[in-house]
Amino acid sequence: MSRSARPDAPSSKSVAGSILGLTRWVDRAYGAFTVVRDEVALAACTGDVRSATTTAIYSRADKYGGRSEYPDAGFFEFEDRVVRRFFPRPPARVLVPACGAGREVLELLRRGYQIAGAYDPVPQFVDDCAARVRPSGAEFPLWVGTHQGFSRGSFPSVGPVDAVLVGWGSYTHLLGGPARVSFLRALRGLGPRAPVALSFFAPFEEVAGSPRSRLRAHLRAGLRRLRVGPPSEPGDAFRPGAGFVHYFDRERMVAEAAAAGYSVAHYEDHHAAYPHAVLIPG
Repeated sequence: MSRSARPDAPSSKSVAGSILGLTRWVDRAYGAFTVVRDEVALAACTGDVRSATTTAIYSRADKYGGRSEYPDAGFFEFEDRVVRRFFPRPPARVLVPACGAGREVLELLRRGYQIAGAYDPVPQFVDDCAARVRPSGAEFPLWVGTHQGFSRGSFPSVGPVDAVLVGWGSYTHLLGGPARVSFLRALRGLGPRAPVALSFFAPFEEVAGSPRSRLRAHLRAGLRRLRVGPPSEPGDAFRPGAGFVHYFDRERMVAEAAAAGYSVAHYEDHHAAYPHAVLIPG
């Protein structure tokens, strides 16, 4: 008695090909979803709402708060190099915008620097920073504030500023070229000769002319024609774990720095552990 013939089972090669095809489709679908998510979020939120949303996201990030070990971690390697190479020697006075729970402030104090002033948009982080600094006996203006508020002159008297260390990655959350130029001009007003160290996001994902790039351009143009939301720039995006961000390239950094009276003395993006730049008044 003979058995009926069974169709051959799919080969490993064909199964692997099917899986690869499926993952490519999923990747493309997710890429399209992130573009739509970015553009809808950007169009739906005014500048103040964008800032408040980003602040709310970071206020819930326990790893940055005073109860974590992060504030005692000291400088990252790129910050150490920048401070050693471009900042004046201690006891120079350093302004620290977006100081978080005090990581940069504490390390600067350990190295003998004076703090001209520091602020952060998250009230709990400011309290945490004050508590961690208190044993050192250092006194300086420390307040709840934003880069936007700083640009408008909303800050206490901080005295002379010899250098500026903008808190890790915070510059990337300042959307809009005019807003960034205004912020840099405010910094230069306080420190006419002060170097400014910035860290930010650099674009990794989206290649000009790619399907995602074309979809983003079409969506943004359509929303602009409908006059939906505030204007956005190439590089603006929304990230669920980081809030509203801007991805920088060297050309934009140089142009905006020049508009505020700075030259870019140092710039590293994808070749660095974290993209960063140093601006020198020119």
